[in-house]
Amino acid sequence: MIKKYIVIIGCFCVIIFVIIVFARLYPVAMVNGSPIWYRTWDRYIEGNIHALVVQAQFAGTEFSPDARMISAIRKNALQTLIEDNILTQAGSVLVQKFDVISNQRIDNALAVSADIGKAAFFMYGFTAADFHDFVLLPQSHREVIIEEFDKKKINFEAWFAGIKKKAHIRLMLHSYTWDGDTIR
Repeated sequence: MIKKYIVIIGCFCVIIFVIIVFARLYPVAMVNGSPIWYRTWDRYIEGNIHALVVQAQFAGTEFSPDARMISAIRKNALQTLIEDNILTQAGSVLVQKFDVISNQRIDNALAVSADIGKAAFFMYGFTAADFHDFVLLPQSHREVIIEEFDKKKINFEAWFAGIKKKAHIRLMLHSYTWDGDTIR
């Protein structure tokens, strides 16, 4: 009887593991306890590569990345996602109505152009939701914080360097390390 339960539990664990791996539902980094999921990182990488392909087509060349370039794209994508996460966390503490102001900025930008979703798909291969999450929202967050700091005469770059050093970053990928400022 006990062996039957062990087999059932074992099968259940294998099914859960397969779902997690194929759905890419595991973190690649933790930023102050907040996860950056593999599927998010992978989608961001795909968008960056897509943008480089489009840019090369406009230049009349062909984009053929080597392993070193792909490695740099992967590292830079993770760096950007970590920094965006740090800014979002800090902004929500520093600026009253941070999310409201950020979303108003995005709504204003989207009101100017109804074709922004088409442009996002063309340029990055992103859905409108991906473009919102990967491009519009982080840029809006950055702008809101910079404007708040300009009012208070605080140097954004110096502040951001300090907040990155204080952030608790845990990378789940053994090929990368966090040095308090960047991924190595």
